[in-house]
Amino acid sequence: MATYNPYWSEHDKYAKLLFDVKGVKYDAHPAKDTIRTMLDGYCAAKDAGDEEAKCLYVSGLMERFRDKPKKIVEKGSGMISYEEAMAWLYEAIEYACKYRKWQRDPNVNAQQCLNMCIETIRKQHYYEMNLDKHKANYLTQSLDASIDEEGKTSLMDTVEDEGESDYIAEANAAMSAQSMIQTVVDKNRLVEAIILDVIAHGDSTRVKSVKRKALSEDGSETEAKSTEREFWEFKAIQLLNDLPTEYADEFVKRYAVKNCDAFSAAISAIRSMNGSKLRKQLEKTLSFAKAVLSAQ
Repeated sequence: MATYNPYWSEHDKYAKLLFDVKGVKYDAHPAKDTIRTMLDGYCAAKDAGDEEAKCLYVSGLMERFRDKPKKIVEKGSGMISYEEAMAWLYEAIEYACKYRKWQRDPNVNAQQCLNMCIETIRKQHYYEMNLDKHKANYLTQSLDASIDEEGKTSLMDTVEDEGESDYIAEANAAMSAQSMIQTVVDKNRLVEAIILDVIAHGDSTRVKSVKRKALSEDGSETEAKSTEREFWEFKAIQLLNDLPTEYADEFVKRYAVKNCDAFSAAISAIRSMNGSKLRKQLEKTLSFAKAVLSAQ
């Protein structure tokens, strides 16, 4: 078993459920047969729009290939974060399921196909990074960064927090997000509005454990543990990559959309983006949202 990493907690949970629900043990042997079962299952779930099955199968695949992100990071010589490498692995799974070569070519098995896709995605990203003259801006902009000149507000303040115990604070956060996204809609920046809406209303946060120094009653220093929620870029990209068919109807119920044709085009544009383009668009959207909020 690989060393525990906090980024894997959700996949750990759902990969175990894959056996309980579907009878598929992600680490079973022979590997090529198990990987084909999971890839075939994921493709079938995507075709059927079965969100639960998709979650189970992709988690099983992520677990099966959990050594890959570490290798990607090591090859990156410090340029790639572990979370980015995980996102690349997910992107490779999506890439493999888009073309499904193992289902068409008897000379290529599912394991070989996914390994080739992982290497293809890795090379694509390195090529794009080498073209980028601003490599320092390549990593994701944190939602925790302040977005006003006073440094009192962050974009996370506009996101609904389902774990918030104070109903009033939760309602205020929801209204703030609604108002800000409507402003973006009014500016006819519909791609950005959709991305911000997915962040605000989708489950794109995760819980992380935080260790802080504290003083005990006798004055000695102790270590206190707590948990807090943070934005999860990987999950946001996953949500954007799989916008449900009913998403457009949900969006127009929340916001006043005047240009329906432009909105349909924005939905289509997002659905056509691969993981790399979604990540870059996400970064641009966060920068745009910062400018919008600063102007309000």
